[in-house]
Amino acid sequence: MIKLHLNRFCLCLFCLAISSTVIAQTTEEIYNDDKWHPEFGLNVTAMVAQFIPLNNSVLKDFSLFDYQFKYLRNGKGLRLGLAVDVLENGFGLNRFNFRFGYEHRNVIKLSRMMISGGIDVALLVDSKNLDTLTPDDVPRFFGVGGDVTLGFEYMLFPNVSLGIETLVVISTSIDGMVVRLLPPLSLNVNFRI
Repeated sequence: MIKLHLNRFCLCLFCLAISSTVIAQTTEEIYNDDKWHPEFGLNVTAMVAQFIPLNNSVLKDFSLFDYQFKYLRNGKGLRLGLAVDVLENGFGLNRFNFRFGYEHRNVIKLSRMMISGGIDVALLVDSKNLDTLTPDDVPRFFGVGGDVTLGFEYMLFPNVSLGIETLVVISTSIDGMVVRLLPPLSLNVNFRI
């Protein structure tokens, strides 16, 4: 019961921080100017799952990258994605995913929607058993490959957007070539700095 109230309190603080940041910012020509703009994205799927009864382990399988950093100009640029889960006993990792690639984003005319596409090089490591992992266990999945993405974003404010993306991940691993299609189940909040 206390955990649920704490989660709601954290969500309220998060919303307050976003609104105070947005009030302090001025509106400008958004996303299609000649300046380079950094952008930070945070996967908030786990936080939303605290309020909506969803199977959190299924969502984790579809959320490959918890943190994203983009550096864009005229809707084109570079991006990084990262996800790291550390074991509770501190002896290793549950998951380590890293990607580096290119993104192209277009604003849909007369709306707050944007569509984006991208291609990345990725390193994916996922543990064998998330519940009973020991330091001697080998990863369940270790792959090097790439992904192709298609994403949609909705601009809440001039510098804040909500986004989802679907990925086709192609990688080589110990078991051979693996192709995974990840549906757009992870929700990202993106902040343009």
